Amino acid sequence: MLILVLVFVGCLMWWLALREYLEARRKLRESTRKAPRRSRNFPISKNKRKTRSYPGSDRLPIGKRNLPHDMSEPCTLYYVRIRIDGHTVYKIGVTKHHDVVSRFKHEEGADVTVLGRTRYPTRREALRAEKGMLRRYKAHRWKGRRLLSSGNSELFRRDVRTARP
Repeated sequence: MLILVLVFVGCLMWWLALREYLEARRKLRESTRKAPRRSRNFPISKNKRKTRSYPGSDRLPIGKRNLPHDMSEPCTLYYVRIRIDGHTVYKIGVTKHHDVVSRFKHEEGADVTVLGRTRYPTRREALRAEKGMLRRYKAHRWKGRRLLSSGNSELFRRDVRTARP
């Protein structure tokens, strides 16, 4: 009977020590835990150039498009002059809207003038043309502060229609 009591006391002491150890480990883990990672809506490829891959995306860069678009829908490639906060900049972009000015309706204090637009049968073709223009005239890119809520990487400081690449 005495042996049975000693075994029971030993097991109880071992269980209490294990419980104390696990509690200390949990507290340490919580104190050193990193901030939670932002969830990703789409899987990221192992490419050096970070891209989102989803059906029909054609592997667009992450910052370029946040939502999946139908790459076969007709789109408009536009070129506009924007006067905002005392600056005049030129922007190229792609939109599904027929009225290009409606794309900028949320920009307060922006005076938008459409200088050119071309309708493409697919978004893929419009994005390809936009990318070509951005590469061709990258020397004239706007390098100042953010002027628009989105699309600041597609701004030019001068009218590239009359500029040399």
